[in-house]
Amino acid sequence: MEKLWISLLSVAGGALLGGVINALIGRYAAFKESQGVAGALSAEIGSLLELVKVRQYKPQLDQIVGRLSVSTNAPTTDDIFRARIQHDYFTVFNATCSRIGTLGPLAPQVVNFYAVGKSFLDDVAELGELCARVTTSQAILDRATLLGMSRAARDFLSWIEREGPQVVQRLNEYSARRWLQR
Repeated sequence: MEKLWISLLSVAGGALLGGVINALIGRYAAFKESQGVAGALSAEIGSLLELVKVRQYKPQLDQIVGRLSVSTNAPTTDDIFRARIQHDYFTVFNATCSRIGTLGPLAPQVVNFYAVGKSFLDDVAELGELCARVTTSQAILDRATLLGMSRAARDFLSWIEREGPQVVQRLNEYSARRWLQR
């Protein structure tokens, strides 16, 4: 009878230990995945920030807003901000979207960054459509409307340039942390 109890306790202890080990392995795998997501998003956001800087979007928008702010200036198509957007610049975000929740408290910041980024791209697309309509005489340039659209795009871009580096830094810190470290 004593051997039976020892056998049963051994089986139960082994099963418990096996379960604990499996749980730890699962948690470690989830941790490594979240580190990979953070690293990839950090790289994408950093690249986007560099692209915006190299293409000098902000100075262009500042000049356009400056010209449009002078009420005596009649707007021309040169006062419409245009940027060629032919690619999906959010490929990493789109690919990792279902796993952003693994970033814990960073997830809302990341989603917010991309939401503002998409809003900026929407504004740029709208400005491009306006330019096409004006060029084909399907629309007339209204200085106040164009000024409002240009300011909105500039404000989104200013937010991106201000908040983006902080998001990158937080993602880098997150991806550099050690397992079981808080």
